[in-house]
Order: sequence, then C-alpha cells, then structure tokens
Amino acid sequence: MNNFLNEFEERFRAGFLDDLKSILKEVKNEKVYACAFGTDSDFVTLFLAVNTEESLVRHITNMKVQDLCNSKEDENYYRWGLSEYQYGDTTHLNHISKFLYATKNVFDY
Repeated sequence: MNNFLNEFEERFRAGFLDDLKSILKEVKNEKVYACAFGTDSDFVTLFLAVNTEESLVRHITNMKVQDLCNSKEDENYYRWGLSEYQYGDTTHLNHISKFLYATKNVFDY
C-alpha cells in the first residue's frame, strides 16, 4: 500500500504546481474566481479546473444562444459546476488518472 501511495504522491507533486502556474499564466489578464482540484467517486479521474469571470460571461452567452441558459439557476450551475470550468483540460493529472485506472482496487487506498 505504501508503494502505491508514494508513487501517487510523487506523480502528483511532479506537475501540480507547474500545471496551476501554467493555467494562471494563461488567464493572467482575467479575474479568477474559482480553482478546484477534484476526483470522481471511484478516485480514478483527477482534475484541476479554473474559471474566470470573463470566461463565465463568454460561456453563459454561448449557452444562452443555444437556449441552454434560461434562468438564474442555470447561471449558478455554469458558475459553480466544475465540469463547466473553462481552464484546466491539459494538465499532467490526465497521466495520473491512467495510473489510477490501471491500479486494482485503487479506492481501497
């Protein structure tokens, strides 16, 4: 068990800070209002997501054009729904997710 946890920690530390710095550099002229690190219920998929006020406005505008945002409740979903965040798709966490997926009973750890 310790081998798995040590390898996970090593892989996580290898790029998390650089990923976050890269995203913040990408959005340097925008106002960040949320940053999230999370996983799915099986602890297989990891993600780092960041959203800005500016990207939220663009996204809500686009969703309204598609008739997918018609209420304040919808706008709140787009503001706080992590899957709707616009930055963070290209992080090293995708590689860690492959490692976790390949590990038997990863949830036990």
